[in-house]
Amino acid sequence: MAHSVSEAAARAVKNSQKKTVETRTPEQVISDIRKNLAAKLFVTPDDQRFLLAQYDAQQIVIMDLNAQLSAMAALQAEIEHIRAIIAAGGREE
Repeated sequence: MAHSVSEAAARAVKNSQKKTVETRTPEQVISDIRKNLAAKLFVTPDDQRFLLAQYDAQQIVIMDLNAQLSAMAALQAEIEHIRAIIAAGGREE
């Protein structure tokens, strides 16, 4: 087992190099989070940040949808008011 010092050094450098981070799809990240939570394991800080970013994005979508629903309700009330005017022969009540 005669290995040279340079071979050993090369192996040590290779082993110490940071491994490339695999890119996971959002679905894979969420699946991993669910699995870790179910197994009562730690959820990594990166996964926690991802999950919070997804939550924040959904909150913005929900707020936008609520604003659209409010605008639609106001338009519906205006339509009903106009229909009432038309039904009364064009006279405002």
